[in-house]
Amino acid sequence: MSIGYSTLTNLLSLDNIDYLNAKSITTTELYLQGSQKGILTVSTEQVVSQKLSDGQILIGSSNAGYNAATLTQGSNILIANGSGSISVATTSDPTFNSVKTASTYMVDPSMSVTAINTVIANTNYSYIYFKPGQYNLDSYILVKRSSIVLDGSNGATLYLLNNTNQPCIWVGETNPRTSYSNITIKGFSINGNKTNQTTEFSSVNATVPNSGISAMRVTQLYISECNFDYCRSAGLTLVNAVYNCVISNCSSTANYFDAYTFYGCNNLKITECHAYGHTNGAGFSFDNYNQNIIIANCTLGTNKESIFARHSFDVIVSNCCMNYNYQQGIFLAGSGVIGDDRGNERWTFNNNTISNNGAQGIWLQSCKKFTINGNTICNNAGIGCEFGNDTPGNADGTCSNSVLSSNVIYSTIKFMVFSPSFTRSRTHSLTYSLSH
Repeated sequence: MSIGYSTLTNLLSLDNIDYLNAKSITTTELYLQGSQKGILTVSTEQVVSQKLSDGQILIGSSNAGYNAATLTQGSNILIANGSGSISVATTSDPTFNSVKTASTYMVDPSMSVTAINTVIANTNYSYIYFKPGQYNLDSYILVKRSSIVLDGSNGATLYLLNNTNQPCIWVGETNPRTSYSNITIKGFSINGNKTNQTTEFSSVNATVPNSGISAMRVTQLYISECNFDYCRSAGLTLVNAVYNCVISNCSSTANYFDAYTFYGCNNLKITECHAYGHTNGAGFSFDNYNQNIIIANCTLGTNKESIFARHSFDVIVSNCCMNYNYQQGIFLAGSGVIGDDRGNERWTFNNNTISNNGAQGIWLQSCKKFTINGNTICNNAGIGCEFGNDTPGNADGTCSNSVLSSNVIYSTIKFMVFSPSFTRSRTHSLTYSLSH
């Protein structure tokens, strides 16, 4: 049908509406769908506002009765009713609910990965809403731009098809001269189908891990309310120059290696995240120079270790539960090079529970300037807190300038300090106080 309401100010995008489906409206919100000018779909989905190709924005709002709803632009209202016709509303005072004005596009499970990636690459759209359902991926969803939101929070599941051997979502760029910023990914359930994948790294790019989400060279990355399960690499991998990232309210289960892996990252905040069932890897794994990290209110259990780290600095771990892991609760390793000081520095462990793990509660190698305060470390199979390494000739080991205070440690051996026999340049000191 062709419509041109001159009374509707700045509503040029209503010309030549080609498709209208306004039946069975049961919510107070509408969404606009399509990249062609004037395509309008009225549905029960709760996304309002689509920036059409001519640059105009039409906003859906307010209920006008069963099988009807209202649209508004400025002070004018357009009613789309269940018979498929549209007319100008007589009321001038509608009630608005959750009106959004962002440039939004809805994708659905019937779309190919190529089609979804085309939408994501289109800078006319800054908010990509994934309709509920299972998206069967034969390639990765690619985010290679700045200032975008991917929202799967109404029930979107990403499932990697057999022998795809790629991540489910790939964010960023392998080119060291390119980076992206202000990217949000939220609300997805991700199943990497690890049993039917054969490689840890992408068949398309050997530097990209086959994780639920893999990201490289990104700043201001926000990931929340995602589940990462059964991926061939880690659940989530951030690698090479990922800065100013927040990860919150996520869960990671039974991925092939780690739950969450970080290489070369700076300014990370990880809160309310959980990890279970990683028998080949850690809940959180850090390597290759990470710095300025906050980990808080996380639960990590039935992994190889809760936290594994090398060459990472200025980390605060607080109010976490690290229980029933197969080896250490926490294992911070040295570099493996004699005379090399690249261990871990300036970590704080505060008010954590570390219990019932299969080896040491905490094992620190090549670490200095640590504060371990107010933790409960109990019922672990090994030493409560071990500093150093008792393996003869091992290059990892000596720890220095650390404070162990006000901890509750229940263990046959509460803590132990080892100093290797070869020459090290560090000043050795340890201050401790224990409660039991």
